[in-house]
Amino acid sequence: MSKLIICIASLFFLASCSFGIVDKINTLQEKPFAVVTMQGNVTEATRCVGRFWQNYATKKGTAWNVYVESYQVMVTGPHLGSGAPPIGLVIDFEEIEGNTVARAHMHHIFSQKDKRRTVTLEALDACRLHSTNANPLH
Repeated sequence: MSKLIICIASLFFLASCSFGIVDKINTLQEKPFAVVTMQGNVTEATRCVGRFWQNYATKKGTAWNVYVESYQVMVTGPHLGSGAPPIGLVIDFEEIEGNTVARAHMHHIFSQKDKRRTVTLEALDACRLHSTNANPLH
């Protein structure tokens, strides 16, 4: 009987370690998969990336919800039940030495081929600082 209890406890421990909690804090602790110098200030860059993501989610009819704050874009997946939705993608913006830098973090539970990663790279590319004077914000 004690072996069964130890086995079940081990399974719960392993399951919690492999999945983890998918929330903003844990997602931001992941190493960024993209770091990009952006066009405009923090607010402009955040709005540009947020608008790109919201347009994508609306046109594709995805189950993702996009939340844009003054310095972050967060994307949640489908939410079933009560409590906070899982925030598996956070794009964080900050000003460093006069440049706006975006860092995209995705929770490790999601695949490297997850569409959130692809859409984020497209959004960052559309809103990044280009060598020309083209402004993707307008």
